[in-house]
Amino acid sequence: MAAIRKPGSGELNVARDPRWGDAAGLARVRPGFCSSPDYDALFALGWPHIRFVMEGHREDEDPPASALRILAMADPPLRFAWPRTVAQGVVRAWGLPSIFELAPGFQELRQEAEEAVWKPGPITPGEAYDLLACRLNQEIPGVSDRGIESFVLLLEALVGADVVGSAMLDILEQIPVDTLLSEWSIPPHVTFQLGFLMLRVPRPQHDAWVGRMEALLEGCFAARPALRRHGFRGAGASHARSLHLVLNGGAAAENSSDRSLRWYVHVVNDSVLVRMRVAVNRLGYEPDARLVFLGGPDVLERYARDWPKLASTDAQRWFFEQVAPIAAPQMYPLMLEMTGRSLVRPEAIGWFVKNAEAARVFLEETCAGDGIAATYARTVRKALGAAA
Repeated sequence: MAAIRKPGSGELNVARDPRWGDAAGLARVRPGFCSSPDYDALFALGWPHIRFVMEGHREDEDPPASALRILAMADPPLRFAWPRTVAQGVVRAWGLPSIFELAPGFQELRQEAEEAVWKPGPITPGEAYDLLACRLNQEIPGVSDRGIESFVLLLEALVGADVVGSAMLDILEQIPVDTLLSEWSIPPHVTFQLGFLMLRVPRPQHDAWVGRMEALLEGCFAARPALRRHGFRGAGASHARSLHLVLNGGAAAENSSDRSLRWYVHVVNDSVLVRMRVAVNRLGYEPDARLVFLGGPDVLERYARDWPKLASTDAQRWFFEQVAPIAAPQMYPLMLEMTGRSLVRPEAIGWFVKNAEAARVFLEETCAGDGIAATYARTVRKALGAAA
């Protein structure tokens, strides 16, 4: 059973979804990568690009108010577990043709968005199809990439990867090739999430989806043969480019993107490429634990230098929650520095409490040294003594 932090208090225990028992991604489990077999499985299934819904959270006492508060944010909250009825409300609103009334210096929720968060009952597969059809065919001003990823992953948590991925492919197969090749912002980011959904369906369905995506991409290459030879380098986001990035991993990220790390999350069997891109990255990004799984624990050494660029408590906590399950020696210096100068010091110290025996030798050796690391280590050892 995987322990997922409940927003605002304690932990929520989330058993692996029984539908994931034969998920294709589980073929890539790396035993011992994490501190528990359940987290080993979650990383193979796409962690941290995964969401859960829970029952009985305090936000469910007034779900419309909670959903409206989230919709008004520039970015949705950074958390894995969402109250079910709140998730239903925000997903229904994010799937509308338009959410905001926009004007220079003015943004206000439309009446339709306010009505959507009040709609009772679970989202049905038919409703999920309609929400996805809207997002795959229309831009939506005022919603960030993070919001769109949350839209797809929360919808998956509510109705299942099978329903969401199958609906997306049904819709994409109805879109004209010229439109699949059109450059726009939000719809292609919806398509990009197929790379995570396909990890969480059984292998026969995964392979069937791959065949359907390959057929879609082949149609795009037939319409523009130069893309087959040269990729989408210099082109903007499109459904076709997203399909290429999902299907062709590192090669596609290299020849069809600006080489920002966000495009390397679907790389398979090329850990050296991932480590290289993390090492030389100069573009702004938030560290993603998916790249540690794909590139290996050495990626944590770069993240140990990069996490202080995360300016808010929420951003640092999100980073901490992503990497905390990883069991690797590179975690010790990273977490030690977070105990001393992060905005989530209690959580970082708590990590050492949970991993006291594994970290014992590291702390002893560090305490024997000089400098700020030794000071941090002594503070942690005091905390461990107090917790004993």
